[in-house]
Amino acid sequence: EVTDATSATDPSGKRAILVLPIIVLPRENQPPAFGGAVIDFEPGQEKEIDLLKLTKYPYPDDLDELVFSVLAPLPEGFSHALNGGILTLRADESAIKGTSSAISLAVRDDLSDGLPGRIQLNVVQSTKPLLSPGTDNAVLKRGETAVIDVLANDQATNPFPGKPLTVVDIRGLDGSSLPAGVQIQPSANKATLTASVSQAAAPVDITLQYQVADASSDPDRLVWGTVRISVQDRPDPVSNLGPSAFGDRTVTMKWNAGEFNNSPITNYRVSTSTPTGTALGTTNCSGTTCTISTPGNGPANEIVVSVVATNAIGDSDPTVFSSGVWSDVVPAAPSGVSADPLDHGLRVTWDEVPTPTNGTAVTQYVVTVGGVVRTVGCSTGTCSTDVVSAGLANGALVSYSVSARNDAYGPLAGWAATSQQASPAGPPIATSSPLASEVSDTVIALDWASVFDDNGRPISQYTAAAFTAGAPTCDADGTIAPNGATIVATGTGTSTVFGGLSPNAEYTFMVFAFNGQGCTASAAVIAHTQPSEITALTVAGPAPNGEYFDFVVVTGGSMGADPLTSDFSIVYRLSGGSVQSTEYGPVAIGSFLTAEGSQYGNSIAVEARACRTYDSIPLCSSVWSTPFALGVPVDPHILGVITFTQDDPDNPQNDGTFSWLESPSGSYEDVSYACSTFPGGTFAPIGPDPQSCHVDAGPPETPYLTIRVTANGGQTYEISYNGFDYD
Repeated sequence: EVTDATSATDPSGKRAILVLPIIVLPRENQPPAFGGAVIDFEPGQEKEIDLLKLTKYPYPDDLDELVFSVLAPLPEGFSHALNGGILTLRADESAIKGTSSAISLAVRDDLSDGLPGRIQLNVVQSTKPLLSPGTDNAVLKRGETAVIDVLANDQATNPFPGKPLTVVDIRGLDGSSLPAGVQIQPSANKATLTASVSQAAAPVDITLQYQVADASSDPDRLVWGTVRISVQDRPDPVSNLGPSAFGDRTVTMKWNAGEFNNSPITNYRVSTSTPTGTALGTTNCSGTTCTISTPGNGPANEIVVSVVATNAIGDSDPTVFSSGVWSDVVPAAPSGVSADPLDHGLRVTWDEVPTPTNGTAVTQYVVTVGGVVRTVGCSTGTCSTDVVSAGLANGALVSYSVSARNDAYGPLAGWAATSQQASPAGPPIATSSPLASEVSDTVIALDWASVFDDNGRPISQYTAAAFTAGAPTCDADGTIAPNGATIVATGTGTSTVFGGLSPNAEYTFMVFAFNGQGCTASAAVIAHTQPSEITALTVAGPAPNGEYFDFVVVTGGSMGADPLTSDFSIVYRLSGGSVQSTEYGPVAIGSFLTAEGSQYGNSIAVEARACRTYDSIPLCSSVWSTPFALGVPVDPHILGVITFTQDDPDNPQNDGTFSWLESPSGSYEDVSYACSTFPGGTFAPIGPDPQSCHVDAGPPETPYLTIRVTANGGQTYEISYNGFDYD
């Protein structure tokens, strides 16, 4: 029965059985067959190939019968060695990347020759490290010639040891690249360079580049090496010659070395002389800093300094410092240094500094405060100076220093200074105005929190003043001259209360602030005391107030000894009836005291507070008067619905009847009514509600109902209703 791969299913669904004959061939009919392969080689790379792995042979027990041989033509760029079934192949170092060759091989066993085959050989890029040429350095004196082997120091990094390197190109040999007086000639194979330097050649460095190929000759593996040729000369002159320090009879000079021109500098010769040219001495120094002696201290012993550099070729031209230098001894730092604050500055004090031993005398002092510099003289035991500048901020801690000056060489002197810190400060600054608030008719509160800037020093004393005439003054030491004002000292407190003032009066207030630097006054503010309590109130009425009758403040009244004139207004509240008192006003003198709700028809009283207006703002007494009895305000209105019904709407007569549900009520002396063709008429007492009355009115006449209320000792108050408004 065969596998599924050779089976089929008949239509009945049964598996078919295929019977295949098995044929066994005799051995002599199956010779060996050598297969093929493709193998990559880097230049110079060697590989061993097991040929048995590339051969098809069905008799594993007879592999030792197989014999291999190399067939012509042989591969180009490769060498080979055949040892039994092992083939060793090696790509030449000069094998060209990207080329291919092939080697053909035959195979046989003891009975017959097999089928030959071939192996394709591809040359790929070498992965060996690139050559790293060493830099060639050559130093030539003027007039010399030298031969430079550029490849001599490159073998250490040759990726193909023992194989030659080749110079393929040189850059920098053209005339524009070489300085005057220098000639360079390459050999035929470019591996050596012959360099010649004339006596006129400049002492410069010359750089060439040479391109090297390794044994692979692969253009992608070409590298560049460097050749440096240096021409020697005597040193260039030193530069930046100048003093760097001085001491007692010594000066230290420093300089920058000039070009040594490819011959190391071995010595510097420092010579000194007087300004008139008299030689003083010579000092040899190995470095670019050298300390030399002076004949004495101070400008009177000034010296002139020159420096010459020396190498194996000779001496440089001398370099002379452009001005004379001298030695000295710097004065000591001042003692007794202190500072007092000034407005945007400091007053700095110190003790006089004596002349230093062997040094020149102190002639002046430099005082620095926060970067502001002052130079002053001083010939007394204690010295001081004021340093003031707008750039010195009050209250900010600044550094200040004092140093003494003598004739020491200024550009180098490390002047000894005494440094400390202090803060400038000035008198307080008023930044806003105090706030005055009336408390009562005799008391005003004054507050000045945040009114003053301390300007660098805390405020130690505030003094508040209240006055009605001349203003007080304050001296710089904080002394106050009242000039009749009321003065209150509060220490560091920023509020106070002035009592015992006159009611309804105008006062001026100001505050003085003192911080030890000066005394500053705030802006003056004006405030008024409240009017005092109303002790009398003149009232008339009730008078018509629309369809109501209210009381009127007629002539004012008084506030103790002060009259309540038209300069004042009042705030009032009425009491009486069942309505809660409501505050109204301020209203002008002569205004109605308007009652509300059930206050009509009841005896009421009024309480009032006097007000006076300043700058459109009323200032009112905080004390209500005692209640003043007024009487009864009157509301004569019929309560509820009122109607007028014409007897015959079609009749031109205007006869008809007024009807209403509820008449005016309250503590009135009497309530009556009249029905007529005009307001008023013959009044009759109002009986129990509801009420009605009839009016006989002709065609041109108008029916009226008039209600009369009697109150306040027989005074009458009326309101009339036009019947046509209620029909």
